[in-house]
Formats: sequence, C-alpha cells, structure tokens
Amino acid sequence: DKESIKQHLQKGDVVFHIAAILGAARASWAAYEKVNVRGTMNAFDAALEKEASSFLFMSTYGVYGPHGSLEHPLTEDMQPQPYSHYDQSKYLGEKHIIDNAAKGSMSCVIFRAPVIYGPRANPKSGTATVFHSLKRGLFAVFGNTKQKFSVCYVKNLANAFVYFAQKHRQGVHIYNMAHSPAGTLEDFLSEIGKYYSFRVLKMPASVGLFLANISDAISKRTGTKPLVPMDLVLGLVSDAYNSSISKAIGQGYKEEYSISEGVKETVESLK
Repeated sequence: DKESIKQHLQKGDVVFHIAAILGAARASWAAYEKVNVRGTMNAFDAALEKEASSFLFMSTYGVYGPHGSLEHPLTEDMQPQPYSHYDQSKYLGEKHIIDNAAKGSMSCVIFRAPVIYGPRANPKSGTATVFHSLKRGLFAVFGNTKQKFSVCYVKNLANAFVYFAQKHRQGVHIYNMAHSPAGTLEDFLSEIGKYYSFRVLKMPASVGLFLANISDAISKRTGTKPLVPMDLVLGLVSDAYNSSISKAIGQGYKEEYSISEGVKETVESLK
C-alpha cells in the first residue's frame, strides 16, 4: 500500500525492495500481479514521491527467459523474454522502474539473480528443497548435472545491494548477480557432498522435457499450475540460464564468499 509505505519514508532514504511471492510458490497470476507488480509499483512510487535517494530492486534472471547458452550467457543487454508468471511479474516491476525513473533524481538499481541459497532460506524455496533432499540422502534430477548452473549466495547478494547503493547517484543500473565463474550443478552437489552422504538419481533430459511439455499442455487446458515446469527442466538439462556478472565486476564489485564458503555456512545452519 503506497500510502502506508510513504509514512515510513523520509527524503534521502535508501529503499531496498526485496519483498515478493517466490517463483517456487507457483502462485496464480492474480497473486503475482498484486504483490510483485502492483506492490513494486507502490513501493517505487512512494520512494519517488518522498524523494528517496536510491531504490534497489530484487528481480530475477528469469526475466531473460531460457535463452542463454554456454557461448552466450545471459547478459544485461539482452532483450527480456520472461517465461513464467513469476518472471513476467518481475519484468513488469522492472519496467515500471525503468519507465518512471526519470521523474525524479533517485538512483535505481535492479539486480537479476539466479537461484539464491544460504542460511534461513524460505523452506518452500527451490534451494531449501535441494538441501533438505540431499540431507535426507536422495536427490532426483533430469539431465547429467554437467550443464552450467548459476547460483548466488545470499551474503554476496546483500553485499552487492550495499555496494551499489553507495556507488550510484542517479539513473537506472541493471546487474546480474551470481557466483563467478558459473559452475555446474555437479560442482554444486560436490560441495554439498562434503557434508552429506547422498545418492543422485539422474533421469534422462528427454524424459524431463517430455513431462514438461505434457504438464504445460495440461496446465493451459485446465488453468492449473504445471506439475513439471518447463523453465525448471530447461535450467537443469541445458545451459539456458547460464548468466554472466562481468558488468558488475567491471563496476568494481568483488565476490566475498566462494561457493565452498556459502555451502558450508548453509549446511551449518541446517544442523
């Protein structure tokens, strides 16, 4: 609610907007539109009217859609082609910021992050599900786990928010944020394997794509959420969501935590 937000803002404030309904929730479009789209518009408009100095928005690399590759990772200059309701809601939030930033003098920073992991994760999030599955000893996945798998440790993301809040004074700035260089899902599982003993059940990529196509068709016919989302399967069986953070690095951002350190802290939080 814009008026409620305005009551808590003063001229010169820095606004970090990270509230959203998760993509993992697979919620209805009405829910995503209410919270992720209109909620973002309200937060941004309130900050603009109260003359905040900066507005930083948590978006997703999903706005690009599954259009990356090993040779051409997702970069900030690519045209967004959001796939899911969640991705579309984040893209519309971004668009409102980009289209209206010139109405004031705020610095606007948009972060497009991939899978985020770390301590105190929402238990319904994708990575929390992965860690808990591995802790139980079994993880089922489509593909051979050798595709590029972009992930972001939550403390690196928080550091990026703080760094770029101080760096920019005006205009719109968009940054991908992830571990660099991107590893594979196999690399990620190997790090977790230092702490848990588990078995990875690998199912053929073709099976995953077949199930996703069937699931999509049923979803469109019935208006229900897809049981096996295509974007999730594509992220597991291909390099479609391989992303680059070269732009952020070029602006002086330095990753403080490695994947090894991030996984260690995440596992310790689950004990």
